[in-house]
Amino acid sequence: MAGCGDSENGVKKINVRTEEAYETAHEVLQAEGLFLGTSAAAALHAAVQVGRRPENQGKNIVVIVPDNGMKYLSTPMYRQK
Repeated sequence: MAGCGDSENGVKKINVRTEEAYETAHEVLQAEGLFLGTSAAAALHAAVQVGRRPENQGKNIVVIVPDNGMKYLSTPMYRQK
């Protein structure tokens, strides 16, 4: 996408560690029953961080969930602990 990650346009990149994405995926699976993949969980984690900023209080934050968890069943993301 043009301008994505370009701070001149007011768009900033948020880095999400793999462990944070996994944790978010597990929380959402338990709380909401949504089976997210790594990209979706990372996007949601970043959106939550943006929503917690004081300047965003009372605003709606929109996130696109780009994948589901089906292809991650055999990865460490969804292996039993």
